[in-house]
Amino acid sequence: MTKIWGIGLPRTGTTSLAEAFSLLGFKTSHHCKLQNGESYLSDILEEALGSDAVVNNHLYDFYQRIYALEAMDGKIGLYVLTYRLDKYVSDNLNYMAETYSFFEERGSTDHLLLLDTNANEKEKWRKLSGFLGMDAPTHSFPHLNKGLGI
Repeated sequence: MTKIWGIGLPRTGTTSLAEAFSLLGFKTSHHCKLQNGESYLSDILEEALGSDAVVNNHLYDFYQRIYALEAMDGKIGLYVLTYRLDKYVSDNLNYMAETYSFFEERGSTDHLLLLDTNANEKEKWRKLSGFLGMDAPTHSFPHLNKGLGI
């Protein structure tokens, strides 16, 4: 099975994305660790071994390296970049442009979904499930961390 990677910046709905993957039936790994460095990339890759989907608030630091590792095996995964344009607008726009350019240069834009976490629930499910080749669920799209102003 193709691995699914949630590569949104922190505070863009990555926790909600992880729950959405779980609701769609994927074994999902989601952690919001606050550490960086080579050992952390190893931790993410180790988590990925037992999961269908991996969402982590630091994958945005590593998605290019994960892509390169997958390319060596000829098994490019699916990447979902969550974004919000109501907060951190310039950070989100810059990251979206950089990420899209990365996939475009490799002819892999079909492996990337830009998911606006402020879109309505039906639109989020339609885009995400369509990207994953699934039917859209009828239940509500998860919205976690509401209490944190997210």
